[in-house]
Amino acid sequence: MPASWGELVSASASIPNWRPQSYYDQPGRGTKARDGGGVLLTQGIHTLDLLTWFAGEAKEVKSLWTTTPVHRMETEDLACAALRFESGALGVVHATTSAYPGYPERIELIGTQGTALLEGTALRAQLVDGTSVEMKTESGAGGNRRRSDGLPARLAPLAAGGFPRCDRAAAASRALAGGRR
Repeated sequence: MPASWGELVSASASIPNWRPQSYYDQPGRGTKARDGGGVLLTQGIHTLDLLTWFAGEAKEVKSLWTTTPVHRMETEDLACAALRFESGALGVVHATTSAYPGYPERIELIGTQGTALLEGTALRAQLVDGTSVEMKTESGAGGNRRRSDGLPARLAPLAAGGFPRCDRAAAASRALAGGRR
């Protein structure tokens, strides 16, 4: 394995989930009082956690959010953000619960020496030196980077010499702060 992926150029996350209206019709769902926020907080938090763990904290966030015509609810079901990480890398976050029928979450990490894609329960990575990694696991990417059998645990040694990682709580709160109403 190489010592480094090089410098992080881009880190992005896509969270194309589906929730029918009946999900939000349950008492309190989709409200600020119960959920504290919309799609980023209720559906995207684990993917955001993992993204910021690999990419570091966001220094700048520009965001847009809305409640689409797909749902009747108080909070947003679609959020998009452009990010600039402290490292200078750029990124995009797209999260929704209106993407029928729902697709796997995806994290894309692009470095000067290679690219890694975590999609659902699969990891694909290719480095410019010809090294490649492909694996699939039942535990998936999720946000649980502490599990030894999960994809984040497998990708961590590859990123150790390159991509910055940061404190989970600080990164999550900083990323969410840019998208609040």
